[in-house]
Amino acid sequence: DKLTRSMQVQMGLSDEQAKAQRLQTLQVAKAAGVTPEAAFQAETQLSSSAFDPNVLDTILKISQATNFEGNTAEVVQGVAQVLNAYQLARSQQNTEQLGASLVNLFRDTDLQMQDLGDFAKNASVFENAGLKLEQSLASFAGLRNVYQGSEAGTGLRNFVGILQASAGNKTQSDAL
Repeated sequence: DKLTRSMQVQMGLSDEQAKAQRLQTLQVAKAAGVTPEAAFQAETQLSSSAFDPNVLDTILKISQATNFEGNTAEVVQGVAQVLNAYQLARSQQNTEQLGASLVNLFRDTDLQMQDLGDFAKNASVFENAGLKLEQSLASFAGLRNVYQGSEAGTGLRNFVGILQASAGNKTQSDAL
């Protein structure tokens, strides 16, 4: 079928390997409670984005837990943007840790999957300021409750910049 062929080409699989991968992807889709199409979209993007091949289940869980209804390839892209911004490997462990944070934030804030790109654009500033990924994501999500994604990212970036600039000035630092 078309989805299997697309995955086969993207992953560079032989016909036999593609059949085995198709069965595995269908099993993961069934276990995750998603359509085969959603699983194949994510699987193809995972390969394209050079993720650990074992993260499909985690990506589908993130998609389900965040009630994301778009193309699951967008979930992969959002997760990749955040991991890249913090210079983290696209491993099973990093994807699971980020997924756990995202699931909590999506449940408790107005953060949306499409906001991850806005977060990632500013993440290097947060990382350089010494903010851990979870801290900066939570701060961004808090601002996202009030502002649109791009405004939340800019606001947090500006705030972090002010904190960094005032670090050498005791009067300013104490005021903040």
